[in-house]
Amino acid sequence: ILDVRINAVNSSSFGIDKFQLTDETFPSTSWFGGRLYPGERSSTTFTVENPTNSTMEVRITPQTLELIKRTQFNGTTKVRVQDPILNKSDAFSPNYIHLEDVRQFENLSSFYEEPEEIPEDASLMILSVNFPFSVFMNKTDETYGNDMRISSLYLYDWADKNNDTKITSNELSLVNRGGSWGTVQEIRVSDPKSKIENSPLLGIYPVPKRYSYWYGDTQKNATSMDYIVTASYYKKDLWDALWVDKKTIQVPPKGTAGVTVTIVAPTNALPSVYQGFITFEGDSHTVNAPISFAVKKKIQPKDMITVIEGSHTEDVLYGPGYINGAFDMVNRYTAGDWRHYYFEVEDNTINTASIELSWEDEDTNLSVFFIDPQGRIVQTNVPPGVLGPFRNWPTGDWLGITPFSEGGGFYPIKNKDATSTVMFAPINQTGTYTLLMHSTLFGGKSLAEPITVAAKFSTIIPDEKSPEILFDIPEFVNSTFGVKPEIVEENPDVIKYYLDGNELEVADTEFSIPEELLTDGIHQLKIFASDTVGHSTTREFSFKVDNLPPTLVVKSPRNGSTISNIITIDLEIMERNLAEVGGITVVLPNGETVSDEKSVKFDTKAVEDGKYDIKVSAKDKAGNQISKVITVNVDHSVVSILETKEAVDQNNLLLIGIIIGGAIGIGSVFVALKKIRTSQKNRNKVYKQFSDNDS
Repeated sequence: ILDVRINAVNSSSFGIDKFQLTDETFPSTSWFGGRLYPGERSSTTFTVENPTNSTMEVRITPQTLELIKRTQFNGTTKVRVQDPILNKSDAFSPNYIHLEDVRQFENLSSFYEEPEEIPEDASLMILSVNFPFSVFMNKTDETYGNDMRISSLYLYDWADKNNDTKITSNELSLVNRGGSWGTVQEIRVSDPKSKIENSPLLGIYPVPKRYSYWYGDTQKNATSMDYIVTASYYKKDLWDALWVDKKTIQVPPKGTAGVTVTIVAPTNALPSVYQGFITFEGDSHTVNAPISFAVKKKIQPKDMITVIEGSHTEDVLYGPGYINGAFDMVNRYTAGDWRHYYFEVEDNTINTASIELSWEDEDTNLSVFFIDPQGRIVQTNVPPGVLGPFRNWPTGDWLGITPFSEGGGFYPIKNKDATSTVMFAPINQTGTYTLLMHSTLFGGKSLAEPITVAAKFSTIIPDEKSPEILFDIPEFVNSTFGVKPEIVEENPDVIKYYLDGNELEVADTEFSIPEELLTDGIHQLKIFASDTVGHSTTREFSFKVDNLPPTLVVKSPRNGSTISNIITIDLEIMERNLAEVGGITVVLPNGETVSDEKSVKFDTKAVEDGKYDIKVSAKDKAGNQISKVITVNVDHSVVSILETKEAVDQNNLLLIGIIIGGAIGIGSVFVALKKIRTSQKNRNKVYKQFSDNDS
């Protein structure tokens, strides 16, 4: 987490070449497990060293603190009570309350009558006193923060030395004290039962003077204040978010032993920071190693509202959705409760976040910061304005440093209404963004106040046009068609294709439909396209798939035949969806191409004798094609033989006429007829040759 920000540091500002953390390991008792998704895991190894000369057995237990009891007491302060021992005009006594008078409440409506005691198994006691903001600060004063009053909280161990049941300062031993210039005072005591030997006693001390944030003592006496005292008791309990691979280890003398610890973020965990510890307990020594981890929220999809719902809680230690009542007008800028929420942005088209925070008490005020993955504050709901660059002011609600305050004072700035604030932040990259809340003022009507976070991550760019889908698909296609749609959009986001209602798995750069899905028949293709702004377009296209090529029959000439003179190429084609243009193609022996004709005549005189191919093909509207090649032999000598036969026939007829007309005797006629029969016989031989050659 730190490396990203450290790498962005300008090392020259420190006078060094490169500023970086060492890669060497170093011992650390505490462990931050990282920022995890619900259900995600993180592991580390704890090493236990044994400095003794004997084997040491160490028991290992993951633990957290569980609230076991909460009690309350309502009261009103008495101001300037004289202490009977000191008996000075400027020395005053707290208002004492027996801890047993802080009774157990059920739903804050009833309490048990028996005296209260600190639970035997309590590991931690938290005592708080809170009073309303209107009591803390006089808001009717013309100058903000000019009239304030507080009461401090004390815990004593009281020993009634003279058994008179009267409390005097010489009978008190201070256990702890809590005081701040705010609406809630708090003290914590670990193992409280062991810290009190006699009777636990609370002291509510109303500061006798009023103070101004600007110059201090106003020389005005304070008045009574209504308050609520709360006692919360916690005990150690097994932490089910933490797993260990060994519950007991044996550490050899002067040696070490390791144990693997794994955090498993609960699947129902809301974004927040969770904490507990792992206890290493030996026979004479116990170590509680603090462990914490953050749960982050994944933003998906964009433009959906992400809500972290606030809720009232009695547990003032842990839990998301609330902010504690800590702030101090006299302390420093960082005084007050800080809360962290983490959002993981993986969509690189997101460039803006809209965030609203709301609470209940209009006297509560929050400074909110939005931090990018580089660790830079990119937005706040209280920008410093011109005071930032000119006076190095951190936020616009800060009152600055005064003679009375180190800078813990704030003015309520709310850009929406009294109980909510909104913020619009840029998203400049993917990664983990942090929402950091700072409680600068607290209403004081309760110990903690529920906070609700509503966030929406979106894309804002100057784009008003929806995507345009261009797809010129023919009426008929086959399974290998390569027509691709064109999506016209400057800021594309999602493009989806559906064939006959089923989404296609299409790569980002290539569109194709698997051949096995393009069966013969009518199909519907739907295309959905959206841009990063949110505009979308949907178009549907209908087309017919025909995967069968036409049937082509060449009736003449036959393959391998000898041709001459003028021939006819006769085709028969069977296809319902024959292409209207280029459906039939005939390439003649002379290279000439004839289209869309089933009967084509060709004069062989255009070529010389030899073998030639006649190429014929048929194509349908879907692009399916069939081709055939007919090889023929062009032989012009066949034409000479025919011409010779015709000349012989003419000469024979002329001879017959002469013989018949001028014959003198029957014997001569017989001779002539014999010659004619001989000629006829020769002619029949020529016809037979023509027939055999299939001319």
